[in-house]
Amino acid sequence: MQVLSTHNLNLLKLIDEKKPESVEELARISGRQKSNLSRTLKKFERHRIVDLVQNERRKKPVARATKFDILIGREHEFDHKSVG
Repeated sequence: MQVLSTHNLNLLKLIDEKKPESVEELARISGRQKSNLSRTLKKFERHRIVDLVQNERRKKPVARATKFDILIGREHEFDHKSVG
């Protein structure tokens, strides 16, 4: 899975703009299956793009980065700028 595919960038934008309270809410507003969404969010979390904040019994996705510098010639590397 490409971390910064167009599909995933749209998801990240949705997280940043709608600020869902849970993965379930994000699944509902994004139209993605929760299982697929969970895999994507875990990959985002590993790359420090999204935090999954424990909120009672649910995890809330929070965008950490929404702007990226793409470095040509350096495969699989990117520099992200934090939100706020």
